[in-house]
Amino acid sequence: MEPISISIATSAILASVDWKSIGKQLLGDGVKDGAKTGGKTLLRWLKDDDREKAAKKAVELFVEAFLRELEDKIDLSAALPGFKTQLKNLIEYAAPDIVGWMQPETGDVDLGPVERMWGGLGLDSLGDFNWALVAQDFARAIRKLCKA
Repeated sequence: MEPISISIATSAILASVDWKSIGKQLLGDGVKDGAKTGGKTLLRWLKDDDREKAAKKAVELFVEAFLRELEDKIDLSAALPGFKTQLKNLIEYAAPDIVGWMQPETGDVDLGPVERMWGGLGLDSLGDFNWALVAQDFARAIRKLCKA
């Protein structure tokens, strides 16, 4: 799948996500106050509208990294319809963990909790999917975004 196709797939997945529910989770889980990142989260300093945009951007960067790794393992164009719903479900549960990494000093990202959520939700097996590569790609994208 070409990069533009990953972008289109990402947009389609993000359009199906229940952002109101995620917004409530983010406030309830303390991401706004930096509880997950020692108070250093970028979101803590943003106004509500900007916080929502930054949270969506963090999730978008995660989805793109996820889809790039998935594309390396399977024929994404054939598998995407099934994975679209599963990835949407994952995002709706894991958004606080994903968004919690939105900070200027992001070094290594630990997607272990997100990986465990994938399994715990009973979603399809990803085979030799490499969560560590997704984490590296995601961390790199977060650093680039924060520098911009």
